[in-house]
Amino acid sequence: MESPDDGVKSAYNSIAGKFFEFRATGRAVYNNYLEMPAMLSMLGDVRKKKVLDIGCGPGINAEALLKRGAIVYGIDISESMIEIAKANIKKANFTVGSVYSMPYKSGFFDIAFASYSVEHFTRLASAFKEIRRVLKKGGIFAFSRSNPLNEVTHRIPGRPYYIRKFGNYFKEGMQSHVWFKGTTSEISISFVHRTLQTHIRTAIKSGFEIMDYAEPKPIPALKKLDKRTYNKMQMIPELSVFKLKAA
Repeated sequence: MESPDDGVKSAYNSIAGKFFEFRATGRAVYNNYLEMPAMLSMLGDVRKKKVLDIGCGPGINAEALLKRGAIVYGIDISESMIEIAKANIKKANFTVGSVYSMPYKSGFFDIAFASYSVEHFTRLASAFKEIRRVLKKGGIFAFSRSNPLNEVTHRIPGRPYYIRKFGNYFKEGMQSHVWFKGTTSEISISFVHRTLQTHIRTAIKSGFEIMDYAEPKPIPALKKLDKRTYNKMQMIPELSVFKLKAA
C-alpha cells in the first residue's frame, strides 16, 4: 500500500511540468501575490547566506532567492521537479531527497526555507529536528503553509463566499485538495491538517525559538488582477507564515 509520503511524491511527479508552467507564467495568484511577498519579507536580507529551499519544486522560489544574493540549495522528493529545476536554474544546487534525512552536514545552513511544503510532512517532529540539525545555531527557519483555520472552513452553496461552514479545527489528520480542477491534469494531493498549537509546540520541542508569526494579506497589485480573490483574502486567513530561530 502506498504511504502518504509516496502518494505526495507520485502526485508531484505527475504534475511537475504543468506546475512549473503554472508558476513560471505568473498564474499562481496565491504564490505571487500573497505567499512569496510574505515569505521574502519575513526573511529580510539573504545576501551571501546559505539557504536551503525545502520542497523546492521546479526552483521558482530558489530563483527568487538567488536574485536576492543568497547561496541556494534545493531539496525535493519529486525527481521530476528536481529535473526541471536543474534544467532551468544553473546557479543553485538541487538534490532529490527527503526532509527526514537530508544529505547535508550539521550546522551547514544559515537559513531553511519551506514554501507550502510543511503540510506534506507526515512526521512533523522528525522533519523539524532534521531541519534544526542542518542549521547553524541562531539560523533561521521560515515556513509557510495553508492557514489551519482556513482548512476547516468551507463554502456554503448559494451563499456569499465570506459566509462559510466551520468544521472541527482540532481534528488533525490527512486531508486532500485538488490541483488543476477541471483539466486533464486534475489530481488530488494529500496534506496534513494540524493546529497552530501543534506547529508551535513541535517547533519548541525540536530546538527552535519562535521569532515571528504572520497571517498576511495580499499585496495591493492583486486587487486589479482579481478583485474577488483580493477581497476574500482581506476577510479570511489563507496563509500562516512562521519565522523560527535555531536555539
